[in-house]
Amino acid sequence: MSATNIAVLFRAAFHSQALEIELTRRGISYDYRGGVRFFERAHIKDVLGFLRLFNNPRDAIAWTRVLNLQTGIGAVSAEKIVGILREATDSETGFQTVSESLPARAAVGWNDFVQIWQKMKQSDQTASGLILAVAGSRYSEYLEAQYPDYAERIQDLEQLGLFALRAPDLARFLAEATMQENHNRVDTSLAGSGDDKEKIVLSTIHQAKGLEWEAVFIINIAAGQFPNDRASVSAGGLEEERRLFYVAITRAKKYLYLSYPLTGNMSSYLQGPSRFLTEMDRALISENNVSFPGAVFTDPSDAVDDIQYVPEDEPFPSRNPKRSFLKSIDEL
Repeated sequence: MSATNIAVLFRAAFHSQALEIELTRRGISYDYRGGVRFFERAHIKDVLGFLRLFNNPRDAIAWTRVLNLQTGIGAVSAEKIVGILREATDSETGFQTVSESLPARAAVGWNDFVQIWQKMKQSDQTASGLILAVAGSRYSEYLEAQYPDYAERIQDLEQLGLFALRAPDLARFLAEATMQENHNRVDTSLAGSGDDKEKIVLSTIHQAKGLEWEAVFIINIAAGQFPNDRASVSAGGLEEERRLFYVAITRAKKYLYLSYPLTGNMSSYLQGPSRFLTEMDRALISENNVSFPGAVFTDPSDAVDDIQYVPEDEPFPSRNPKRSFLKSIDEL
């Protein structure tokens, strides 16, 4: 089977981050659809700019990106600030000199930056800690003011923080991030030159409507992620999520793989499977788990939560048959 006949689908764009990283590490080309690749998103680049600055205060490119985010600081003011800091004997002296040298409007933006910087210094100064510090600082206010989808962008930053937990130090994390960015630029360049190398498809489910592939992988079918927590509590939201899941599973012509992770976002590490998985007839599914066989429909936190399941040969009174799908092959 050629790579172009394989697709990986996901509910939200930030779900693909870990996969993109692993594909890059393994040298596997992919065609990303439904948005911008993870490390090419503006807010990801912004936060990486803050971290690069923390790692190397003399990084002029990082200074320019970070300063241009601040109110009242344009290209001219940013250049002036960088010049002052380059001449300063230490960062504290440089920061004070900048504060005294800027006009009122630019001084407001500089003060916002200093507050973010202080948050970073108060963190544990690991890559993950620094990311969370920026996400919880005035930068989040900037995202909310600039983007209607700011909540999803914050989720992106949470995923970046999770990825950073695996890095032994800040320098190694930034090296990994740089590799991802360089790989994205190479892929974009090749695409523009008519490169016809076979690539697997990564796509949001919304962008996959009307398309089909021989083999489809649907990732992150976890509680709280698919269906999305926010959609589940809104009127008609759960049914819309269920229809979206139906769209996803019907994109496969021959092979369909469903998976969910044990780790999720920064606030929920043991999520367990989505309710959509439990609504499917197990006779139609071949279960496989390399860690503990037969665990596809099992939440490892059940023992802790004292959850009991109804045996298969007993009726399940709370289940509404009208809300289930894939009960038999005839329904396909």
